[in-house]
Amino acid sequence: MKTTDIDSLFQSADNDLKSAGEELCRPMEDVMCSAVCIKARNSIYNYLRGYALFNRHTPPQSPSVDESRTYRDLIMECIRFDKSFGDIPVYPLQCSWSLPDQKDVYCFSFYKVKECYDLALSIKEHVNGKIKSQKNNMNGLSHAGRK
Repeated sequence: MKTTDIDSLFQSADNDLKSAGEELCRPMEDVMCSAVCIKARNSIYNYLRGYALFNRHTPPQSPSVDESRTYRDLIMECIRFDKSFGDIPVYPLQCSWSLPDQKDVYCFSFYKVKECYDLALSIKEHVNGKIKSQKNNMNGLSHAGRK
């Protein structure tokens, strides 16, 4: 996959995360929890998929009917590239992992969707840090070869 495709995934993830954050800034009684839930899940999916693709592995092309398996698979793929992904507490996604069709299932609790939003922020930070580190290591190796 081309770098521009990976950048597009990260841009989409950033946009979804921003949208979810803006929704959470509204008064609690006005927050559309289903919108935050969807945007946070999409953001998590695209950050994980982007990281997997950055590492030259092709994960599933799109969420399947059992989208929850796709999240689990992506997390496991990311752990294979970097064990520290196993330290990310992904329990906020557990509620949706056991459901057969996630497209029409949303959390309606402000506190629950806030947990998923916080998880998306954490995954974004983790992915960005790992990619930056890997790029620095690649640059260091290429410069070391020239000396």
